Amino acid sequence: LIKHRHIAEALVRMPALWISRGNGQEHLTALRSPVLTGAGACGAFMMTEDAIPLRSTGFCNVNQLFEAHGEGAERIEVLAGPRSVLYGSNALHGVINIVSPSVDQENKSILSIEAGGDDYYRGSLLHKGSTTGIDKQPDQHWLVNVSGVGDGGFKNHSGFDQQKLKLRHGLSLDHGEGDLSITTTASFSNLNQETAGFITGHDTYRDESLKDENPNPEAYRDARSQRAHIRFQYRPDPHTRWSFVPYVRHTEMEFLMHFLPWKPVERNRHTSGGWRLSLERDINTDLTLLAGLDGEYTRGELKESQSAEFSPAIPVGVHYDYRVRSSVISPFVSLNYRVSEQLSVAAGLRQEWLEYDYDNRAGGASPCDVGIDCRFARPADTTDHFNKASWQLGVVYQFSEDAHVFMNLARGYRAPQTTELYRLQQGQLATDFEAETLDSIELG
Repeated sequence: LIKHRHIAEALVRMPALWISRGNGQEHLTALRSPVLTGAGACGAFMMTEDAIPLRSTGFCNVNQLFEAHGEGAERIEVLAGPRSVLYGSNALHGVINIVSPSVDQENKSILSIEAGGDDYYRGSLLHKGSTTGIDKQPDQHWLVNVSGVGDGGFKNHSGFDQQKLKLRHGLSLDHGEGDLSITTTASFSNLNQETAGFITGHDTYRDESLKDENPNPEAYRDARSQRAHIRFQYRPDPHTRWSFVPYVRHTEMEFLMHFLPWKPVERNRHTSGGWRLSLERDINTDLTLLAGLDGEYTRGELKESQSAEFSPAIPVGVHYDYRVRSSVISPFVSLNYRVSEQLSVAAGLRQEWLEYDYDNRAGGASPCDVGIDCRFARPADTTDHFNKASWQLGVVYQFSEDAHVFMNLARGYRAPQTTELYRLQQGQLATDFEAETLDSIELG
């Protein structure tokens, strides 16, 4: 990959995708869509690392790509359009998958050090090693990928420090009854950012003296993430492939919402665990079956508070303070059938059941005094369920090795995010939101 300083520099090269770059490591995403903002907007895109979502269903963040180790990736995959059959909720407009470096390649070590203007420094180390098994011991491979960056910032009172670490270990077993490979991956990230705001006013961009100005020197964002998964891949015979991937993850973030006039502070975190289980089977030379079952359990919390006086409708103190427990179970099946040498047909179906168990810890339905038309509304404790199906049907006709046509019909969906359901605003009284669906027709 290119040595991008921001994920937008790498992904702007991809068709159908636009990453709107913010200050520091922040960004907004558009993938066959407008640039979506606001609570829950990030739920329209599935962001994954090695095909495992960076965040739990219902707990996305618009800037979540900075938690992935994109700087040290082997490649980045972009799948445009609904992909809910294989990825579930949030794969509404598409998928961005950060692929880690493989552990089964040659041994090597790469050290990189950079320096630039505005006190910019970056260093990275990639080391791959291996041992060859003897006396029936398995071959083993490992990888260490660490990177760190310090940026003094172009604007006054801005900049960030960020560190990322990835550890991988792989081994292969051949015990006479099939091939088994086990790959363990652990990822860690830490961001401490002094966020700069954008100057405003008529033709301010023409005034060179204002280019370094930062109207929000008090803004900041601190974020940490830890993720780990183990990928078991088993081939009992040449026509059968099992995959089982248990995973755990934890994220926490604190930031000043400087883009709001009253500038509250938000603190959020969630801890989750789950699995992805799949079976791929060649029924015959023309028909392949892929079936699986995904599951996940999450405990998350969010607190928003304000320290400065603003107005009676936007009071000092805690605006929101809640916990959410969520659980997901989701089976899927996909068939790929080669009708002839030129014609292939693929079809898939997924059913997903999602439950949110919400607990309001702030007390009361409003932080405002009685009689005030308050900006914030807190729903009462509740349990919400979402049950949705997605499907896909595709046809490919190949005229030659260099020419083919295709048609793809698909339905994607996303469940409401917890911030949409439980951080209600003025005039909202209930959490009876529906899941969002998107139907797509592609010809090419």
